[in-house]
Amino acid sequence: MKGPVHVYYELNNFYQNHRQYAKSISKDQLKDDGLDLSDCKPVRYVGDLDERNRVGITNLGDVAYPCGLIANSHFTDAIQFFSLNGNNIQLYSDVAWSDDDKLYKKTGIQWVDIDDPHFRVWMRIAGLPTFRKHWYIIRQDLEPGEYTVTFSKSDYNVNEFDGKKFIVLSTTNAFGGKNYFLGWFFIGTAIVSVVLCVVFLVGYVRNQYKDTAVYVSRS
Repeated sequence: MKGPVHVYYELNNFYQNHRQYAKSISKDQLKDDGLDLSDCKPVRYVGDLDERNRVGITNLGDVAYPCGLIANSHFTDAIQFFSLNGNNIQLYSDVAWSDDDKLYKKTGIQWVDIDDPHFRVWMRIAGLPTFRKHWYIIRQDLEPGEYTVTFSKSDYNVNEFDGKKFIVLSTTNAFGGKNYFLGWFFIGTAIVSVVLCVVFLVGYVRNQYKDTAVYVSRS
């Protein structure tokens, strides 16, 4: 694989587009522009966070920073990538969009660093229950052979939503990476459109025939 190689994590059966989930975020808090706790429900305080997120924090009554379901469920696994001869392959984490800088203004770190690129990628919610999110970049070619991936951190529990997690490697070109979903979506849309056109055409012809038959019989 020619570099750069993009590493993604894939989750399935996770509905980031659920209405209650998608609304559970305080954009004002992330920009340090005030806070309305009603935006964060049901994760408003440190005590509302998952246990893995509040390790070492004793003041459970403090307002969670950041608050909300989206932040609380962010993906926290981390990996290391090794070649066949055991050499560590450098993984780069500069995967966030430059426009994200306008959405965040860090005032400190409570339980997660909002400047973390992985956190910012997670906060852009997906529209489908199976999705991939940019995780790392490998800025070198990967020669054919066997590679080893180890989890330096693996505490993201997918059993809670009956899901699975995968690691995906992909390359890009001038037209972007491969995305078969859009291709099949457009093909499916075209087929449905053709079928509907045929149905309407048949209906139109039949109505025209009936009108003609009625006219002839009356005359």
